[in-house]
Amino acid sequence: MRIASKLLCVAALVASYLGQVAGQTAAEWKVGTKYTAGQTISYQGTQYKVLVNHIGQADWYPGCCAALWSVVAASSGAPGEVTSAVTVPASAPWPTRVFAPYCDILLWPTLNITTVAQQTGVKYYTLAFLISDAAGNPAWGGMTPLEQGFYGEYINGIRRMGGDVIISFGGLNGEEIATTNTDVTVLQSKYEAVIQKYNVTAVDYDIEGHGLIDTPSIDRRNKAIAGFQKKYPKIRVSYTLPVLPTGLTASGVSVLQSAKRNGARIDVVNIMTMDYGGGVAPQGGTMMGSYAISAAQATYKQSTTALGSTTVKIGVTPMIGQNDVAGEIFRLVDSVQVTNWALTTPWMSTLAMWSINRDIAKTGLPLYASSQITQKDYDFAKNFVKFTSGGAITTTITTPPVTTTTKPITVPTASRTYVIGKLPVLKPSTMIRLAARGVENVQEAVQHPLEFIGGIVNGSIKSEWKDRTFAPYVDLTTSPPYDFHSVGEQYGINHYTLAFISADENGKPTWAGANSLDAVAENVAQLRNNGGDVILSFSGSTSPDGKHLQELSQHYSDEKELEGVYQSVIDKYQASWVEFVIQDEVLADRESLQRRNKVLKALKGTNKGLRVSFTIPVEADGVSREVKYLLENAKKVGLELDVLNLMTVDYPTRDTLLRSIISSTVSTHKHITSLGFTNTRIGITPWIGKNEYTGETLSLQDAFELVKWARSKSWVGEVSYWSVNRDVEGESGVVQGELGFAQALAVFDD
Repeated sequence: MRIASKLLCVAALVASYLGQVAGQTAAEWKVGTKYTAGQTISYQGTQYKVLVNHIGQADWYPGCCAALWSVVAASSGAPGEVTSAVTVPASAPWPTRVFAPYCDILLWPTLNITTVAQQTGVKYYTLAFLISDAAGNPAWGGMTPLEQGFYGEYINGIRRMGGDVIISFGGLNGEEIATTNTDVTVLQSKYEAVIQKYNVTAVDYDIEGHGLIDTPSIDRRNKAIAGFQKKYPKIRVSYTLPVLPTGLTASGVSVLQSAKRNGARIDVVNIMTMDYGGGVAPQGGTMMGSYAISAAQATYKQSTTALGSTTVKIGVTPMIGQNDVAGEIFRLVDSVQVTNWALTTPWMSTLAMWSINRDIAKTGLPLYASSQITQKDYDFAKNFVKFTSGGAITTTITTPPVTTTTKPITVPTASRTYVIGKLPVLKPSTMIRLAARGVENVQEAVQHPLEFIGGIVNGSIKSEWKDRTFAPYVDLTTSPPYDFHSVGEQYGINHYTLAFISADENGKPTWAGANSLDAVAENVAQLRNNGGDVILSFSGSTSPDGKHLQELSQHYSDEKELEGVYQSVIDKYQASWVEFVIQDEVLADRESLQRRNKVLKALKGTNKGLRVSFTIPVEADGVSREVKYLLENAKKVGLELDVLNLMTVDYPTRDTLLRSIISSTVSTHKHITSLGFTNTRIGITPWIGKNEYTGETLSLQDAFELVKWARSKSWVGEVSYWSVNRDVEGESGVVQGELGFAQALAVFDD
């Protein structure tokens, strides 16, 4: 990350060296005017003294940086003395989850983090940057000597408020002191001098540019870190490194490998999720949140391997608003997405941003001084700070028990009251805790407005599905069954399609003959306690021992008997959505199709609000003759389908898989509309990674493109994929992080 003031001051010093001497004094500052050290200039009602000879430029306005200007007559609110001995110790250890935005403390006027803390609740900050001065000593921006105790008073102030700071070495501009000190013992002593000067509890090393490939300095730094950790074992140490959406670069991994080799303990690997470039991040205007998540997932895997540690944590640092790369914009909605994902991810310990100085509403400032997007002051900080507090939103129902009606519930938090939706109110003093994805929707309700709908019914969750649903398939043929609840807690994916319920040889419903029907009941209950839910998927299948299993409607010829079996499954899981995968011999069995359609119509009448969907095979140009018969019969018996989900796999065409998926989806939507299914939404279910059909691959980039397209179509109501079991590198056949496709596609229901 850049120190704006460092760049400007270097340029100004060069100008001075070349003898660009001011020719006249100007009362008001102007671009293009020559200024001489010692002049007094007026700008926006404040008097400034020129410190260095230079020619005025747009980014060098009075107050831009401490090296060019000093305040002579400060306007109201200008900072006072910031140099002081740091005498206040940290009052508590660092939180296990913390938001600590970067603060460029060399920008002028100097930002008072205690004032920001009062406005935002943010009590932890990363102070940038200590780099090498001409003598190889640590100095703020390479200019302000350590001995001055610069910013000490504000550090004292934030610690009095119960907060703390991370001291960050390095950055993109200037030399981190490991590059200018070749003696490890001397280098270690200089790190320790900083620790002692500021009573440091946490240090960060922002290594980028040439510093990433300077192997000798990398090794020296890690040896020095290992050395001071023997004296100060409790100091929190982090590396901040550049990434791509696919994770750390090879040079970043090498930095961590050096740390392991030289005995340095790295507590946090913090990644700069910014400035990727259009080649690797073509959807930078709308997908920066998803890119950050995929980068973090890949980095966690890389870091545990490189450091040989399962305890290392990950930090994520976006550049808020407009990035340096044109077309990359980290929006407020991206901050919500990243925060709520981080809250559900146990190895995420840190969120930051570049920078708190830029998190303002003021327009007309250069990129280093503002986000360049429409926002209010500290909007990003107010979103991210929920990560430190945990973000849980709770309220208590105090009304008398009600068993037949629903009651709107509101949750007051952060000085606002959010309408959550209609919750069944059955007990007084029942605590409602919104899960992570619920918190996301509450936050977005302020802007969009969206709402989380759901409630506690006698201790269990009763959900109403949102307008758009992301519910990936879970293959439950494994033993023990796939633990989707734990995955949901870790990655924030709280809705799943459970596959498949089939009839055993006696007609008993089972999970594909591999597990009894109640095998995942506890998993579902835990998922619902976190605000999630499941779709129950019925299908013919093949058991683990190779036996062919029928869909229930093929086994039961009596409609009433079939209805009773379906109802027993619905009752067991308190299901609100059932789907039927109809393909191959199930699709060809017209008698069972007719029977199933009649029974499903009856079940929708019995179970108010029950969603019913069909999952069908499609071709690039739409549905087959067999599928057309299925739909025509459903219409004939009066069955209203909520979703027609398409298995968008195995297209024998020369087109790309992504284009085939979109083409078949559009064609099918037109087809079902012509059949009178005007209220039926379309679902899309691709096979992630390498498909069974030779040459077909759905990449992570395809997933980003697909979800963007799906979100633009009001008639697309569901996105899924086969399957979460395969959503790991080695199973999908493509390079990815764990659940990388889930994170890419999950934004569909945001």
